[in-house]
Order: sequence, then C-alpha cells, then structure tokens
Amino acid sequence: MSRSAEPEAPGPRPPSRPTLPEREQNRLGRRQVIGILLIAAAILIFTLLRANWHDLFPQGWWRW
Repeated sequence: MSRSAEPEAPGPRPPSRPTLPEREQNRLGRRQVIGILLIAAAILIFTLLRANWHDLFPQGWWRW
C-alpha cells in the first residue's frame, strides 16, 4: 500500500504564493542585503555623531 501524496490537513488552505524567477529572487535578496547594510551604516554614523569624541579617541590613542 503506497501513498503518492500526503493526506491534506483539515481546514482552509493558505493562499499559494506566486513564485518569482530565479533571477528576480537573486535581485530581491541583493536589494535586501544592501538595505540592511545601509540601515546599519546609518545607525553607526548616528551613534558616532552623538558620541563624545574624547571617549572615542582618548588622548594618546595612536600610541597603543
């Protein structure tokens, strides 16, 4: 007795998502990574501008 398909779960089925071509998926992933990096860079710049410069670069920091 072999089954070719799993029995369906009771209840309504979720709507099926349209699949994107592989090229579009790659482009979408690249855009998401670039967006996350831009947000991280903006947060970093914002925190550096708000920080006390004497805490970031104490006197003699270049002589470690």
